[in-house]
Amino acid sequence: MRAKRRRNSRILELHKQGVSRSDIAARHHVTNGRVAQIVAATSTVDARRAELEAQYGKRPNIARLSDETPLDVLILAGSETHGWAMRILALSSGRGAIRTLGELRHMNDGELRARRGVGAGLFSEMRALCPYARLENAEPTPEKIRREPIARPSALLSRGF
Repeated sequence: MRAKRRRNSRILELHKQGVSRSDIAARHHVTNGRVAQIVAATSTVDARRAELEAQYGKRPNIARLSDETPLDVLILAGSETHGWAMRILALSSGRGAIRTLGELRHMNDGELRARRGVGAGLFSEMRALCPYARLENAEPTPEKIRREPIARPSALLSRGF
């Protein structure tokens, strides 16, 4: 995983220096198309990371950030999970997006696990950073309903039913 990250960083650096895509592809044994994908994805993540670092710092304390903080601040958490930043950006955009830390904190585990792209590893890392926090004004969970014992058929007959 780290090897790919280093490779992608070198590819991006060569691209910034003006080296052609075909030369970069040949040096790193990838296709021209893959070089284009790496440059596009890395540029997007780097731009968003720079915006977030300017507002929240390089390594913000996620637990202390407000519920209104955008979810993509999690890319600053320094995760070693492969594709962490892209996964967080994917979860924070599009239809059904998790837009804020508050939405993540108040989403129960079942809802989070049901999200496309959230496997066991991503789930556990996200919960380590943002544990579930039940809404204070949420209705209490219904208690078990007390049930009267069911009358036996013989008891019903003796009562005239």
